[in-house]
Amino acid sequence: MIAIAVCRRVRLASLVGLLALAGCAGTDDAPRARVVSLAEFASGTAPTTGASQGAAPPPDVAPEETSAADAPGLTIDSTPTVPDQSFSVPEERLIDAGDRMFVNSLVGQINGRPIFADEFFAPIDDQLRAEREELSSVDFYRRMELLINQWLTLLVDNELFIAEAEASLTPEQKEGVFAWLKSVQEGVIAENRGSRAQTEERLQDELGMSLEQVLQRRRNAALIYELRKKKIEPRVNISWRDIEREYMREHEKFNPPAQVTLARIRMSTANQAAQVEEVSERLARGEAFTEVATAMGLAAGGVMDPYESPSGRADDIEINEAFKPHLAGLGPGQTSQPFEHEANTYWLHVVAIEQPQQYGLHDPLVQRSLKEGLEALRLQKELERYAAHLRERWVADDLEAMRRRLLNIAAERYRR
Repeated sequence: MIAIAVCRRVRLASLVGLLALAGCAGTDDAPRARVVSLAEFASGTAPTTGASQGAAPPPDVAPEETSAADAPGLTIDSTPTVPDQSFSVPEERLIDAGDRMFVNSLVGQINGRPIFADEFFAPIDDQLRAEREELSSVDFYRRMELLINQWLTLLVDNELFIAEAEASLTPEQKEGVFAWLKSVQEGVIAENRGSRAQTEERLQDELGMSLEQVLQRRRNAALIYELRKKKIEPRVNISWRDIEREYMREHEKFNPPAQVTLARIRMSTANQAAQVEEVSERLARGEAFTEVATAMGLAAGGVMDPYESPSGRADDIEINEAFKPHLAGLGPGQTSQPFEHEANTYWLHVVAIEQPQQYGLHDPLVQRSLKEGLEALRLQKELERYAAHLRERWVADDLEAMRRRLLNIAAERYRR
């Protein structure tokens, strides 16, 4: 079976989380797809090959601003290694001994780095296998297509960002990156008593990566960070007017309405005349409203769910209009006079009026919260815009060929 080294423990994230992907090291050798029958495995004649994985080293060096046109071209090798056919949901069936299946396949190249099926699916394999058991066949294949599209986009964007960052480095900065990585490597090894072998063993156990892969991840993360600081973050500018508009849009969030809690007693004026008289007498003696309501057989002492009151007044709530005049002027602990409405006699009691804390626009915490929220949204949009620009320049139609190839491989790999 073809053994392919892959970057482990990489989680699917939004475009803002590209740094999590920055360390996926590629392979230098690009073996072609191996199609192996199950019979070959059974007989022990299946050949094996290996693929070595390269690495590189992260900088604390700010790349010089250069024109995007100076960046080297990026291409994706779309030489088909899987039948180029439209993706469709396969019928569920058992695999027979005579069947032939793809063990691993080169699905394309991004910026000269070969992308293998095993490497691509490793970070999302557990999720796909779990959802395969939970969803119907049709829902699962829809979900699988969505996940593959998202992951492929992130993978391509990550490679494009790294390539753009590398293209912005001057020769002097590249030397600085190399020197910085060398010091990082020496520091990591020093943490393990100066033993490279011990360092490799610990990193493999804890991270599932080699020392070279760790250095590659740090290098790529630093490159993307510098690119983001120099070419993306300067595009994010938040004005005072922006903060004002956002405050008005989220006014209720910073100025939540008061909560008015009422209790109610309702009796039939004609059929429960004796109870109406009893309630009036007990309330007149000063008995607690909820105790009287409970004695009359009302659950929870007649207490109702809270109402929102923008002004904080008991009568400024969404309730029957006929009740509002009887609530006007009442505060917590006060009860209305009995009144009749549609053949019933009512008493309304204000249990509580709670006014949450409100925050004005000139509160420094409010301004900082609004500014940070707007910056995060605009940074996300700028990252997406910049990535789309790079894809238009370098990727073209080959990305669709890779997508179709991955979908067809996944259809076989995750067949139930």
